[in-house]
Amino acid sequence: MMGIVSFPPMFLLGTLVLAFSPVNVSSFCPTGQHVQRRAVLQHNMVKTNQDENDVSLSRRLAFQKASSCMMVAATTGTIFGAKPVLAAAEEETENGGGVMLYSTKSGLQYIDLIEGTGPTPKYGQLCSIAYQGYIKLPQQDLKGFDDDDRYLVKHGNGRMIPGIDEGLHTLKVGGTRRLIIPAKLGYVTFGLGPLPATPWARYNLNSLLNKMVESKGGNIIFDVTLYTAFDDEADQGYYDDDSPTPENFNSFRQAMQAKASENAAAKKSSIF
Repeated sequence: MMGIVSFPPMFLLGTLVLAFSPVNVSSFCPTGQHVQRRAVLQHNMVKTNQDENDVSLSRRLAFQKASSCMMVAATTGTIFGAKPVLAAAEEETENGGGVMLYSTKSGLQYIDLIEGTGPTPKYGQLCSIAYQGYIKLPQQDLKGFDDDDRYLVKHGNGRMIPGIDEGLHTLKVGGTRRLIIPAKLGYVTFGLGPLPATPWARYNLNSLLNKMVESKGGNIIFDVTLYTAFDDEADQGYYDDDSPTPENFNSFRQAMQAKASENAAAKKSSIF
């Protein structure tokens, strides 16, 4: 008959036998083998995840041990409350839990969770860091918004939030530091990092920052570990950590004064 696809009789007979036979199609791949394959796959997946986590396991354990009492200090009203401008560049205060809290004139506060043994980074160097970011709202617990085990940043290029740049500058390689960053040293303009990778995580961060504005309080907190700091081969020499010598400063001041005198004389002659 036209329009109807015909099947060979043996094919139809085989189909009927499989349909009504007590042994179903799955008998061609026994259930025991399914279970065995599934168990092997699950074992391999668990082993892979364990291998990936072993790299940072020791660091996390050391961090948790060191920060067990730091969390209490970092969530107290003493740290997150208002603090007057300090006369010195840096001040040390000991919290009730025996934690040493450092405060700078900018308003940044930090706690060294693990003391580093290497050098501190210089401006213009590339720094490999790990971080965990939180928002601390008034009368609320820490709310995490981002983390990264390997993050490369050019120190001092202005692309990081000011609080991290300042806190990173005195952190020794191998150390872990908790940075307690006020809003004015945080995400004050577009393009500053670090930012979460996914749109949903960025939306969560924006919501938390808006809540900080609404509550007129709170802090941004970063736990930062500095793995290494090394020179950037492509650096053009725009960064410099060295302070000018008194002779250089004097020469600069004299050149500025001479230029100002020339401008004043030219302006006077143009009037008359």
